[in-house]
Amino acid sequence: MKQIVMKNDFNKIKVCLKKIAENQPNNITSEVSSKYFLENLTEKCVLKELFKSIKFKEVLDHLKSDFEELLRNGDSLFFSAYEAFLLIFSSSNEKFRQNHFEELITDYYKHFEAPKNLIEQHKNVILPLVKLQLIDNDEIAQNLLNYLKNPFIHQENIYQIIKKKFQTNDIELINFDLVTINEKFGHMSKYYHLKIRTSINNKIQEDTLFIKLLFSDSELVKQIAEAGAAKKESFFYNTLYPLYEEYGLRELLDFAPKCYLATAKGLIVLENIKYSTLKSDTFLNVEQLKLVLDKIAKFHVCSLILEELLSEKLGKPYRIYDEYPEYFQENIIVPQGELYGWVMGGLLATKYFIKQLQKSNKNIEEKLNNIWQKTYDQLKKSTTLRNVVNHGDMYICNMMLNSDLQDVILFDFQLLRYLPPAFEILFFIFSSTTKETRDKYLQTLLDYYYGNLSENLKKFNLNPEELLPRTDFLRNVTEAKAAAMAVAMVYHPIHMDPQLRDQIIHAEEAGVHLDSQREKLVDLAWKDEHFRTFGTGFAKDFIELIENVDE
Repeated sequence: MKQIVMKNDFNKIKVCLKKIAENQPNNITSEVSSKYFLENLTEKCVLKELFKSIKFKEVLDHLKSDFEELLRNGDSLFFSAYEAFLLIFSSSNEKFRQNHFEELITDYYKHFEAPKNLIEQHKNVILPLVKLQLIDNDEIAQNLLNYLKNPFIHQENIYQIIKKKFQTNDIELINFDLVTINEKFGHMSKYYHLKIRTSINNKIQEDTLFIKLLFSDSELVKQIAEAGAAKKESFFYNTLYPLYEEYGLRELLDFAPKCYLATAKGLIVLENIKYSTLKSDTFLNVEQLKLVLDKIAKFHVCSLILEELLSEKLGKPYRIYDEYPEYFQENIIVPQGELYGWVMGGLLATKYFIKQLQKSNKNIEEKLNNIWQKTYDQLKKSTTLRNVVNHGDMYICNMMLNSDLQDVILFDFQLLRYLPPAFEILFFIFSSTTKETRDKYLQTLLDYYYGNLSENLKKFNLNPEELLPRTDFLRNVTEAKAAAMAVAMVYHPIHMDPQLRDQIIHAEEAGVHLDSQREKLVDLAWKDEHFRTFGTGFAKDFIELIENVDE
């Protein structure tokens, strides 16, 4: 359907988009169509002088793969959407699209009630294809060049970012660039600085943001990523965090960096806070533990407060889980599937640690088996205690501290859970401390967390003894302790020497070491003093736990 629209006419473009939606074409996936999209358009790129220095074949091959996947999945909306994107780009200039593209394309998709993940898939595929088709336009060619240099982010994403950051349309994007960050923050992502140059009121401004891109270069990391990590983090930043802001919780939100973009494919753009992570083979001291517990308390209390405010507004009990259950399903610590071997590796390592103390016996092994079996139930939402949104991955690499170690933020909200709070608190403490610290300060730290949680509730005129009584919290601590210790042991490789751990995790034979041959892994790591301190401390804790149960 040929649309004739004057350049940059918002209302006319909107009317034509509605007509495209109403006259949605059939999903024609003929060989001719595929060839046109995947081959003829690419030839334009090859012939363009601007792209002579760019190695774009790999990018276009990946684009082709994503496009063919959409067609294989029977995407009946694709060609209509392509026509809509093409209309916008052929009927506007870059400045117009900076201000209006997102609004127009969002309005178009509302005609179909299309899910967010499909819209995102369409953008990732259709944007470069449309730009290829219109490559003779110099503005669009430059836009496409930026994509070919950094194919995980579109210039249209940059427009979203600067609009959210500066809260204005009166801004000109001059250019942007991405610089790889070599510092490691974890195993599941690549990290970049996004450098953006803009003009606001005729003043040139340069800003640097932080990019986290989900990336899988080992089988274990790939399995965790495929379990829904990006989907959960996108939900946190695009749904939960804005709800917290909307309902007046801004003063509690310093537990996380500001986010300017979060996609279901794992692209997260955050403020560049200039904090650093500690090495994973680090034990936290009491003051550092309190810093983190203060932020976890704020994170937990936000979901409690939001639920109470929405319950009052709706006139009936409201629970976040009931509206968004798909984002809180446990998909990491599971009794079956591809990650089961990783989970059971924690059990094998625990038994081996205890053997090092020459304390192993049949009773202890049976008790450990029982603890692991019961752990799965502790990771389900409670029907008797109040639940809160949990971070789900609260170990040392998922927090960043400032240079004087006086402040901390949490990040990587990829494994969200909906549980009573004690499991997360205990997991964090057990995975980050020596036995000596736990023996001396565990109750102090639990009291500190509950005190902070209570004070934050009181700030919003809520009674902690009504929402999460101290007696319930202490009961929760008792019930969740064994499971928290078990999951902390699943994470025992983080206490290995980082270089050795990276070699094993990213080696082809990683599955052998991490699963069936866990004892060999422990033997390799046991030479390191930090790892021995962790292992012997945990072995003693489990023995004490089992002995107390027996009594």
